[in-house]
Amino acid sequence: MKKIIRSVINCGGNIELDDLQRNLFHLAESKLIFVADEDQDIWNWVIEYTRTYTEPPTMNSVRDYFERENKLEVLDRLEEIEAVSKVYTHSDFENLVRTALREQNERQTSFLLKDAGHILTSGMPVGKGREKKDYKGYKDAIRYIMERADKLLMTDTGQVFRSDITQDSKDVMKSFENTLANAHNAWGRGTGLDPIDTVCRGVKPGELWIHAAYTGELKSTFALNWAYKTAMIFKYNVYYYSLEMPVEQIRLILYVMHSNHPKFRRQGYEPLDYRVIRDGVGSENQRITQKEIDFFKLVVQDFEQGAGTEYGSIIVECPDEAATTMSMVKSRIELAHQTTPIHLVFIDYLGLLAADRQRGNHREELNSIFRDAKQMCLTFNRGERIPIVALHQINREGKKEAEKNDGRYNTQALADTSAAERTADVITYTYLDDDLRREGQTKLGCIKNRDNPHFDMFLANIHFPSRFISNKKKPTGAVGFSKLI
Repeated sequence: MKKIIRSVINCGGNIELDDLQRNLFHLAESKLIFVADEDQDIWNWVIEYTRTYTEPPTMNSVRDYFERENKLEVLDRLEEIEAVSKVYTHSDFENLVRTALREQNERQTSFLLKDAGHILTSGMPVGKGREKKDYKGYKDAIRYIMERADKLLMTDTGQVFRSDITQDSKDVMKSFENTLANAHNAWGRGTGLDPIDTVCRGVKPGELWIHAAYTGELKSTFALNWAYKTAMIFKYNVYYYSLEMPVEQIRLILYVMHSNHPKFRRQGYEPLDYRVIRDGVGSENQRITQKEIDFFKLVVQDFEQGAGTEYGSIIVECPDEAATTMSMVKSRIELAHQTTPIHLVFIDYLGLLAADRQRGNHREELNSIFRDAKQMCLTFNRGERIPIVALHQINREGKKEAEKNDGRYNTQALADTSAAERTADVITYTYLDDDLRREGQTKLGCIKNRDNPHFDMFLANIHFPSRFISNKKKPTGAVGFSKLI
């Protein structure tokens, strides 16, 4: 527990403020209860301070408070906590909390079963005041377990499977206060494009986001940009499951994309050209320059040095099975999640998956795949939930209609599956034509947005040589996720 508390208090210099706030929000949402009273007192004050001042306290602030309260045991515990040398962030911190939650759930389950045993054999008073009753026998033992099981039916991150929401007022207010104190961390995983993120606030756990486009019109490019920014700008872990491109190709695209990182732009570097790095020659067969070689070496070195600290992880998998199903995808990502917590999943793309069970025709099989994708969002890792961005192919008729309608798609573009519109929480699209390609731009629009308004179709810049998509205009403030890019 010392490591957990040490990682949510600002001791200066060892952790960035953004990482500290992210740790604090994750812990507040986890429903972890500290065993030692001193630890719980410290945590209660830290979270109350953060809700009041919208930033975590310093160690001096914590110490000053408990000195005024003359709580000597807590002050002794603070000395032990401050002596912890390592500060945990990102996956390391999440694994710490997950382990503590698992131990808490096991401990509480053991107590529950022991109490039920007492009720079964000799009886036991239950409740307080006027509601106090004597429980005895197997029926009361079963009733006792069922009345309390809901609070234990949770994953190792504290998500509950079932609850009587009329009795959840304290949890609702606590979650709301956490959101007010940590608004940015309460959002989902953003795209880095202001017009989308300002409206949608990112894709959240349990949501299925479908991004559709016609052949060659930036489906994978949009997804890879989102995956890159999630890991390399916002420091979350990504799993990119590709049925279209091999790992080597995706890896090189992402490394070249990294040449657009703000740190390199501030140093005066120009983004690299993917084809030049891939082939060693340019479009007119001119040899790669020494400057480009040196810059690419710098990009590769930065990837290696920032792994696990400055950046999140991007795990890419291209299956070797001939027929990959959604259940296979889920099991593979859940396995990786046990060692590297996954925050966002990309599937490129759904139309290439096989149905878990053979259906009457391709349309029925595709519908079942969409339904299975949504179920994975909700049931991932025993109900923990995860956001999924899945790509989908727009049909030829939809493309023709969009050409007549200034690049705007509608649900008819997804006519090959009725489940896409029903199961998806958000459906977006990219659109290209020859004029947009020449201008280095693409149009992005929204077909469906279940929990938010539709955002207006807008133009985004795309640097085709490095495949990097960015805002049409530079952000003017801290609105949305993209203030860095």
